[in-house]
Amino acid sequence: MTGYLAAEPASLATPNQALRDSKAPKTAWADQTIPRLEANGHVSNQSQNSVEVGFFMVVPMSLFSQGADGRSGWARRFQNEKSWPRGEPLRLSQVKLSRGSTEILHGIDLTFEPGKRYVIVGASGSGKSTLLRLLNRLEDPTSGEVRIGDHPLTEFPIWLVRRSIGMVFQTPRPLPGSVRENLLYPWMLKKLSTPADATLVENLEHVGLKGITLDRDAASLSGGERQRLLIAVALQARPEILALDEPTASLDPEMARTVAHSLQRLSQETGIRTIAVCHQPDLAPLLGETVIVMKEGRVVDQGPIGLVLEKQQTEWLERASSERTTGANS
Repeated sequence: MTGYLAAEPASLATPNQALRDSKAPKTAWADQTIPRLEANGHVSNQSQNSVEVGFFMVVPMSLFSQGADGRSGWARRFQNEKSWPRGEPLRLSQVKLSRGSTEILHGIDLTFEPGKRYVIVGASGSGKSTLLRLLNRLEDPTSGEVRIGDHPLTEFPIWLVRRSIGMVFQTPRPLPGSVRENLLYPWMLKKLSTPADATLVENLEHVGLKGITLDRDAASLSGGERQRLLIAVALQARPEILALDEPTASLDPEMARTVAHSLQRLSQETGIRTIAVCHQPDLAPLLGETVIVMKEGRVVDQGPIGLVLEKQQTEWLERASSERTTGANS
């Protein structure tokens, strides 16, 4: 691994004209674009072989050039790399993660089955977002293993992992430009033929953005609309799994419920596997059918969301009552 995306996407002066101009040499595009991406926090740990940009993409330098056979690096890479094993469980086995001398995650064992919706809950600092970052290799475990089916994620190139397991961050920050330009960004970045407007509109409808025009400036969207647009952008890569890091945290309660309902409908309509981190108990049932409860870097409970949350609430009330009694007697 050449590094990981160190920050959530921020403002980015995307050179859309260069992306649109099919005559622009890919090497020139790289020379012009990478410094601007880096200056805006979209690039980390660039090496001679690769550079990580955007929402979920790692871009090997070789893909910016044409080969002797006239094919692009993208065409050669797609032909030669191992294909993604769709429809397989995603498993974490005895996963630990340390930063320096501090162990953040302690022996996590989890299985995410195909076509299911999961929500991860817990107090701030319990390790929810860190766990999520392991799923598409924004970080790698210190020990233990993350596997898709029988294959460790490390067997696959990072670009394929991140295309197959999309990530949506907490803060909705679309790229400068129109709604259409945001949706086409993954396609233009890879210099592939772009989908028709009708397909883009259908993708917007999947996330509850019916009626939003493709020419609209993305910056003019509301917070909830921007979040749903970024979900639609992540879906352009056709991921099998969508990981969402507190997708409703920065929204007001009404808009948060709208986004949660959109995600629920998206899963029902497309069958995509979703794994969402959530700190709002009232929204958790909308984001998943199975809940995973974390505390201090450990999974302390998991199961059907109604039963688990009811048990957790009962335990919390019992602890609170016990603390009040102890306080009164002291």
